[in-house]
Amino acid sequence: MSDLEETQRLLTAHGAEITFGPAKGPTGSYFFARHRDGAEVEYVQWTSELENRILT
Repeated sequence: MSDLEETQRLLTAHGAEITFGPAKGPTGSYFFARHRDGAEVEYVQWTSELENRILT
């Protein structure tokens, strides 16, 4: 299970609604979730190439 899949699982277990995705884009995999308080958040798991270039 990827970090993004685990995040999605945890969010839905705590009442969030996945409103889009998961999908793939140029930066990696992502989805949008609406939290119980109404906040809409985009979650992204960067590609390993992008992660290495930015974080190292």
